Amino acid sequence: MKIYRILYGVLGVIFLTGTIITGNSGLSAENKAIYEVALNLQEDVNRIGFPNFDLEDYKVRFFDGRADYVVSGGTIEKDDAVFTTFVGTTYEVDGEYQIILPTVENFSAMFDLLGNAGSLAEGSMNFTQSQYGPEEHISTLWHETLHAYQMSCYYSELTGLLGKSVGEGNIEGIVVSSIDGNQNVVELYKKQMELLHKAFEARELTEKKAIVADYLKLEQQRRGLLSEEACAVEDYYEAIEGTACYMESRVYGFQKGLDALKEAYMGQTGYEKGSAKYYTSGMMKCYLLDELAPGWQSDYDFSISLNEMLMAL
Repeated sequence: MKIYRILYGVLGVIFLTGTIITGNSGLSAENKAIYEVALNLQEDVNRIGFPNFDLEDYKVRFFDGRADYVVSGGTIEKDDAVFTTFVGTTYEVDGEYQIILPTVENFSAMFDLLGNAGSLAEGSMNFTQSQYGPEEHISTLWHETLHAYQMSCYYSELTGLLGKSVGEGNIEGIVVSSIDGNQNVVELYKKQMELLHKAFEARELTEKKAIVADYLKLEQQRRGLLSEEACAVEDYYEAIEGTACYMESRVYGFQKGLDALKEAYMGQTGYEKGSAKYYTSGMMKCYLLDELAPGWQSDYDFSISLNEMLMAL
């Protein structure tokens, strides 16, 4: 697979620029390379602007199908697996949020299980098996690191977006039944996504603002067809997953360039059932905020929706 060919080249870079992790040798060099390169991107990530957001603050558990290899700073230890997973996730372990990521050797099993519509980051996959390599895995790692940051620092703010209108049931089910099942809502959402892409491509700030205003008018119309509960779920997914997808795509762009970023993340124009669509819409809103409200990340505490951020412009 492509991933193995590229990773050996990556390892050479690590020996020149990185701090080599030490400890249990059961974790392969390929996975150590993934972590080291991710760590070396910290300075680039700092420029995105989320305050006190540091990969080294969170343990990363590489699951090899049997055990977890826990990387923390410059050390690595073997531990019992928290659970079996073929996707990246963030989970509370021993009182702290940790990142759980399958090893690169588990890729074939993951794609066989989930197919190209599956996800390394809990729901949204922009790549096929042949396209997925170390850069994509590193981007997924940073996606999950943002989740660890969100859960550690802004848990009450994020859950507050759901409000009292949403119980502890299956919020994904609310999307499927109340949103995906309403054809009028679906058609309006499609039109809105076209506007978000148009705004992203617009060169002049005044044009971008005008398109965003048109988007928000449609948003008000579409949400008039939804329950308070469904609107709260949308706000939550965009805030938690949209920002994580934004982080993932930014890291991908650091590694592969803007053109590759656009091709991988900005080409989704069809309607996605389930929560995956909010990864994309939330991400697009983050990019628009970059241009219309530079530095928005510095005081964003996840307590308000991305829509509210855009409406405040």
